[in-house]
Amino acid sequence: MTGKELFLKNGFALIDSKGRFDLLAIKFKETPDPVFIDWEEKAKNFKGLNLIYTNQCLLFVKSIDEMKTTAKQYGEELKITEMKTAAEAQHSPSGFGVYTIVYNGKLLADHYISNARFRNILDKELKS
Repeated sequence: MTGKELFLKNGFALIDSKGRFDLLAIKFKETPDPVFIDWEEKAKNFKGLNLIYTNQCLLFVKSIDEMKTTAKQYGEELKITEMKTAAEAQHSPSGFGVYTIVYNGKLLADHYISNARFRNILDKELKS
C-alpha cells in the first residue's frame, strides 16, 4: 500500500491525524474539514469481549466461529455485532471501521487478526 506522500504530492492535504491514522482530502469548495470521531469514547460503550465487523471480507465471517470457541476457552463470551450500514461503520469504535475487537471499553484490535493473534491478545489481557 502506498504512503501518504503520494497523495500529498497529488494535491491532497493532511486534514486530521489520530494515532496511526491520517485523514487526507482534496477540497473542491469551501466546506468544513472532515474530522475523526472520538472512537475511544465509542469503545467505552462496549462491555465484555466484543467483535464489531462488516461483511466486507470473507475472512471476517469465516473467523467468527473459531474466535467464539477461543473466547469460550478463556471463559469469555464473544459478543458479535455486524455493522450493516455506512453510518454504523463511520461510528465504529476504531479508526479502521470495518473490524474491531473491544474488551471492557479497551480497543484490542482495529484490523482483522488471526485466531492465533487473538489467543495472544487474550493471554495478555485476561492475565493482567
